[in-house]
Amino acid sequence: AKGLFAFEGGRATLDGCTIESNKGGVEARDQAAVTLSNCEIRGNTGSGVYAHDGGTANVTNCRITGNTMNGILLKGGTATISNCTVTQNAQFGLSCSGSPGAISVANSDFSGNTLQGIQPTCTITRSGTIKE
Repeated sequence: AKGLFAFEGGRATLDGCTIESNKGGVEARDQAAVTLSNCEIRGNTGSGVYAHDGGTANVTNCRITGNTMNGILLKGGTATISNCTVTQNAQFGLSCSGSPGAISVANSDFSGNTLQGIQPTCTITRSGTIKE
């Protein structure tokens, strides 16, 4: 099962949570939005956070680590990522494909992922310090 699955315009807000050892950590699709603050998303099969087909992920002060695919995967989704550590994931820290929407990253660490910190195909707005 997924740790959190929001779809068809649904909204979910989590603060201070741990999402661990699921088949996918957090997923938002079909105009759904998830807001994660002060969370740890780790050890999931698949990506830690996955926004696609119009889904939105707002991720602040979170640690996303040890997932078997990407830390954060966007396929036609949007994201705002700030003050996060996204490390030790089996693929990219941040991966983008399928015409993702707006992606904003501020003061975050994407170092130490197997393939790369931020996939080169991602077009993002950067602010502050971004470590890759």
